[in-house]
Amino acid sequence: MSDQQTLRVLSRRLRWKLHWALRPDELFVVRQWWDGMTLVLPRSGSAATAFYRTFPSETIAQWMSRVLRPGMTVVDVGAHAGVYSLLAARLVGPRGVVHAVEPQQHCVSLVERNATLNGLTQLRAHTLALGEEDRPVGLLVDPRSLGGHTVSADESEGPVVAGATLDRFTREEQLGPIDLLKLDAAGNELSVLRGARSLLEGGRIAHVICKLYHPDVTSERFGADVGARAAVDLLNRCGYRVELPDGRLAAEKALDALFAARHYTVPALARRQTEHGS
Repeated sequence: MSDQQTLRVLSRRLRWKLHWALRPDELFVVRQWWDGMTLVLPRSGSAATAFYRTFPSETIAQWMSRVLRPGMTVVDVGAHAGVYSLLAARLVGPRGVVHAVEPQQHCVSLVERNATLNGLTQLRAHTLALGEEDRPVGLLVDPRSLGGHTVSADESEGPVVAGATLDRFTREEQLGPIDLLKLDAAGNELSVLRGARSLLEGGRIAHVICKLYHPDVTSERFGADVGARAAVDLLNRCGYRVELPDGRLAAEKALDALFAARHYTVPALARRQTEHGS
């Protein structure tokens, strides 16, 4: 990062902290965000990075910009305030469609507000938790960071929301092939992928951009056998080539090295392979 970029980030961090110190009940509005859009943000960690750096992950934004074209279909699982949903909606244009799926109702309201502010009628938001089964789930949410993950509805001390598989969601929304599935389920990515197995095996999802969480995170939240390696293995078995940001395959050794270097999450891009392996 250059000195100028560093100063810009520091300046924005100061503005962010001052806003919440002085107006804690007022949402943060970013004028002239990406491509001239307006972005309304809540007080959360991922929202802060969207202001500091435009996108929480520049790698994910670059991959989306490379993959998406006008008229395409996108499903954004774990949309939060809709940063990547807005990017996708602008890239696919009015002839395309973006479904933002997010279990936190207040975040869904922000997605809808951001879509309206920017005239993105192709962006549709859903209060829903996608997973391996069609049943309600509980939410465990950190009120300060707004980070959250699903738990059993029976064990939940917080809100309970509708849950469904991606297979069912696509049927109910009458979706055809999905050009891009962007997936951030706070460590529960494997469950979402299991709920999309028929779509993946049938080649109805062309690309998957998936955040892979550190094994300690997935183990603590969901169990030791449902982490990054298991998600990559499932995608491989369904005919996808899974790459890391540097172009390497998301093999076990490569993932172990990244997580050993204290990476909390690592983005991965899965491409559906043809019969010739391209």
